[in-house]
Amino acid sequence: MAQQLLRKVRRARCTPIIIIGLVALLMVAPQLWNHSVILGIDSIFHLNRFYDSYQQIRHHVWSYFQMDYGFQRTGRVVNALYGPLFSYAAGYLLLWTRSWLALEVILGWLVLFIAGCGMYVLTRKTGVRRLWATTAGLVYMLSGWVAAWLTTQEFTAWGAALMPIILLAGVRMLEHPERPVRVVPLALIMAIVLQTHVLSAVLGTLALVPFVVIGLYRTPRKWRMVLNLLLAVGMTLVLTANVWGAMLEVYTSGHVLAPYAPNNVSTYTVAPSFANYARGTIDGTGLGLVMTLLFGAQIITVCTRWRSTRVLNRTFTVTGAVFLLISSRLVPWNAIVAHWSGLGNFLQFPSRLLVVAATMLVAGAAMTVGDGTWCLGHTGRLCCRAAGVMAVGLLGLQTVADVQHSAESWNNPQVLQSQSSITMNAPDVATIRETFAGHHLGRALQMVAKATPDYLPVPAASVRWLHDNSQSVLYHQQRVAVTNDPDANEGAVGGRINSKLYKQQQVALDDASPYNIYYAQIIANMPQYSYAAYASGDPEQYARDEAKKGVTVTDVAGMTKTTRYHKATLPNGALATSWMATESGAVQLPVVAYPHTQLWLNGQRLRRSEYSRTDIGAVIVYARKGANQLVQRYVPDSWFNTLTQIVVIGWLSVALYVAADAILRVRRWHVDQRG
Repeated sequence: MAQQLLRKVRRARCTPIIIIGLVALLMVAPQLWNHSVILGIDSIFHLNRFYDSYQQIRHHVWSYFQMDYGFQRTGRVVNALYGPLFSYAAGYLLLWTRSWLALEVILGWLVLFIAGCGMYVLTRKTGVRRLWATTAGLVYMLSGWVAAWLTTQEFTAWGAALMPIILLAGVRMLEHPERPVRVVPLALIMAIVLQTHVLSAVLGTLALVPFVVIGLYRTPRKWRMVLNLLLAVGMTLVLTANVWGAMLEVYTSGHVLAPYAPNNVSTYTVAPSFANYARGTIDGTGLGLVMTLLFGAQIITVCTRWRSTRVLNRTFTVTGAVFLLISSRLVPWNAIVAHWSGLGNFLQFPSRLLVVAATMLVAGAAMTVGDGTWCLGHTGRLCCRAAGVMAVGLLGLQTVADVQHSAESWNNPQVLQSQSSITMNAPDVATIRETFAGHHLGRALQMVAKATPDYLPVPAASVRWLHDNSQSVLYHQQRVAVTNDPDANEGAVGGRINSKLYKQQQVALDDASPYNIYYAQIIANMPQYSYAAYASGDPEQYARDEAKKGVTVTDVAGMTKTTRYHKATLPNGALATSWMATESGAVQLPVVAYPHTQLWLNGQRLRRSEYSRTDIGAVIVYARKGANQLVQRYVPDSWFNTLTQIVVIGWLSVALYVAADAILRVRRWHVDQRG
C-alpha cells in the first residue's frame, strides 16, 4: 500500500512544484523565526518605491511620474523609470499585509518559487526527466544570484528568476522549426520583464540572439519566423509603452543622473571560487564550490562530446560560456568603462551578466545528465543522484545560513545590514527596530533615509561639472599629484603620491558627490525628532503642537527636531510644501523639479525664469516673510497620455486572448477525455 502511494506521489505532476515551494519556504524561515526586517544595501531604495505605490493605491491619488510619498517626498521620478508594474504589484501586496516583514517574506518566497518553477519548466521543455528537472530547479533557485534578494535586496535577482521563462522561447525556436515563434507568449514574458527590470530584459534579449540565428537557419519558413518576431516586438512595445515612453519623456526633456558607476569595475567581475557553496564572496563575484564545479564540468563535457551532444545543449552551453567569459576578469572592464562611461552607469556590475550564464549552464547541465544517465549502469546513476542531492543540500545550507546571518543583523545594535549612505533620524536603534516592526510604514522610512541620487534632474549648466568632477572619471584619469622625496638618493626614483594634495582631492570629490549633495540639500532638511516627540506616540503631531507654541527648534538629548517644512499630497497628485519664513529672500527647498515639473508659489504659476535649481535639481525660490507654499506637479507631454491608453487597451486585449485560449484548451481536453 505504501509503495503504491509512493509511486502515485512520484507520478503526480504537481509534486516537483510542491517540493520547490516547500524548499523556498524553508529558505525564508530564518527571517520568520527572528521576526527580522532585513535591511540590505538596496532595501531602503526599493522600500521607498513600494511605499509610494502603496500610498497612491491607498489614497486613490495617482501620480505616475512624481513620487509624492517616498524618497523624502521630493517629487522626484523613480518608479516610472524603474519597474513600474512590479512597483504597483508590491504596493498592492503592502496594502494587503500592512507590514514590512510580511512583504519581505512573501516577496522572498515568490522570487525563489518563480526561479525554481521557471527552471523546472525550462528543463522539462528540453526533454529532461522530472527528477533532474526538479534538481535543476532547486539548484538554480538556491544559487546566490536569486537568493541575493533575500539577503541584500539586489533587484537583479528578479531578472534571474524570470530568465528561464524568457529562454523557453529560445527552446521553441530550436525544437519546433515548423513554428519557431509564438507571438503572444514571447511578447507577454518580455513585457513582464520590461515592466519589472529593464536591464534583465536587455540581457534576456541578448541571450535569445543565438537561438534566433540558429532557428532562422533551421526553419523552412524563414519569412514567417521573421514576421512573427516583428509582431512579437511590436506587441511588446505596445504592452510596455509606459516604460519606454516614460524614458523618452524624461530623458529627452532634460538630463538626469545615471545610477552609480563603481570606480573600479573590475572588482565586480566573476571568478571561480571554492570558498563557499553558492557564492564565494558576499558581493556575488565568486562562483562558489558547487557552481564552479558544475559550470566547469558542463563546459568540458560538451566540448569533449561535441558530436554526441544535442544542438540545443550546445547552444545553451556555448552561449552560457560566452556570458561567463564576458562577466569574468579576463575582460578589461576598466578600460572599456573608461571609454564608454554610459555602459558603466547602465550595467554597473559586470557580474550581472552571470544571470544569463547561470541559467544557460544549469539548464545545459540538466540536459547533459538527463541525456547521459540512461547509458550508465546502476552505480553510475546512483552517483549522479547522490551528487545532485549533495549540490542541493550544500546550496540550501549556505542560503539558510546567509538568510540567518542577514536576519541576525536586525537584533544587533547596527539593525541595518548595510549602512552605506544611510542617515538615521531616530534617538536610538531600538526605536528604528520598533517602527519597522510596526504598522507606521512611512515613519520607518523617515527614520532611515538613504541618499540615493539616481534619476535626479540636473540643470544643463551642471551636467559638465558633475561629469568632470565625478569620482569615476577622476579615478580613470588618475590625476593624483606626485611629489619628489627629498631624501631619495641621487639617481633613485623619488616620485610618490603627495598625501596632502591627495587628501584635498578626496575632500573635493566628496563635496562633488551627488550622494553628499543630496544629503545636504534634502535629507538634512528632514524632520529629526527628539525622545519626547517619539514618546508622544505621534512625532508629527508633537512637532506641530510645538510649532504652535513658537518652538521651531529644540535640542533634547542631542537630537534636533526641525519643523520648518510640512509636505502634503493634493487630490490631483500634486505635492504641496509649506513653511514659515522669518524674512523674505531666496530659499532652497527640499524638493526637486524636472523640466516638465510645473510650480506654483503662493498660488502663482512660476515661469522658468522665476526660480532656479541646484546641481541636483533642488528648487530655489524667492519666499515672502511669513507663510509660504510651493505646489509642484509633473505634467508630461500629451503624447504620453495616448501611450498610456494604448498600454491599457493592449493588456486588456492580451488578457481576453489568454482567457479565450484557456477556455478552448479546457474544452478540447474534455472532448479528448470523452473520446
